[in-house]
Amino acid sequence: MTSSNAEQLLADFLVRHRGMLLRYAHEIVRPTQRFDPEDVLQAASLNFYRYAQKRQQACNEPELLGLAIHCIKSALNEQLRWLYAEKRRAELRAEPTPTSGVAPAAPVTGPATAAVRNERKQTVHRLMQQLAPVARQILQLRFEDEQYYTFARIATVLGQNENAVRMRYNRALEKMEPQLRILLKDDSILNA
Repeated sequence: MTSSNAEQLLADFLVRHRGMLLRYAHEIVRPTQRFDPEDVLQAASLNFYRYAQKRQQACNEPELLGLAIHCIKSALNEQLRWLYAEKRRAELRAEPTPTSGVAPAAPVTGPATAAVRNERKQTVHRLMQQLAPVARQILQLRFEDEQYYTFARIATVLGQNENAVRMRYNRALEKMEPQLRILLKDDSILNA
């Protein structure tokens, strides 16, 4: 079976089951009331194509339905994570307003603080250099980018399974944890 035949079969499957999948998307979106079920279904359809085409063996109808439902749940979770990340970024951008007549304390700055921050930054950089290139790239996408990549998005960028990305992320943090605990043990200068 050629790739275009497989794509056509997948497209026919989605057209045949669109009504049921849309009702399912509507049911799981209803509690949040934040997303359009059509948008969730569209994002799920893209993931469905990608996952179904990666499979080497042919799938039967119930397996494809299970995959489509899984893709709908994943698409909604991805949109919720994006929404919460946007909310966190907006909160960080918003300037804190004093609740009393007293202005908030200014952050501690100066040569000593700058030196400590620089030393910590170099240590984290050195720790990351000890990681495998893929693990390093996952951490960079997760933390250093202002867009806060989710595991699903990192998996898409790297062309890997989301669970594999999550596992590599956790293992990288576990590997770095002892050194990071020592590094962050004395935060008195930065939190004064």
